[in-house]
Amino acid sequence: IQVQYPTNATSITINGVNYTAASFATAFPLGYATVPANSSGNPTQPITVDPSFDGAGSVVFTYYTVDNAGVVSAASATATVPFLRAGCSPNAGMWID
Repeated sequence: IQVQYPTNATSITINGVNYTAASFATAFPLGYATVPANSSGNPTQPITVDPSFDGAGSVVFTYYTVDNAGVVSAASATATVPFLRAGCSPNAGMWID
C-alpha cells in the first residue's frame, strides 16, 4: 500500500521510524510511503500515529492499493482512526488521568 501523511497528526511512525510532516515530505518526495501488505491488504509493518489534538478526535489516513505487478490503484481510500477518550496528551505519548 502507499500511505500519505495523515491529517490531524503530529507524527507518524512506520516500522519504528518516526516522521513529522516535514521529515515525511523529505523522506518521501512523491508524497507517500510504500508499506508492505499481506494478501488481505493489511500492513505487515507497524504504523502508529501521534494525534495533533488533545481529547477526542480522528486521524485520517489516505492510501492507495498496489497490486502484485506494482500497479497503483487509480482511486484512493481512507482509514479513519478515532480517539474517543478525552485527556489524551499529544506529543507526550501517555494518557492524563
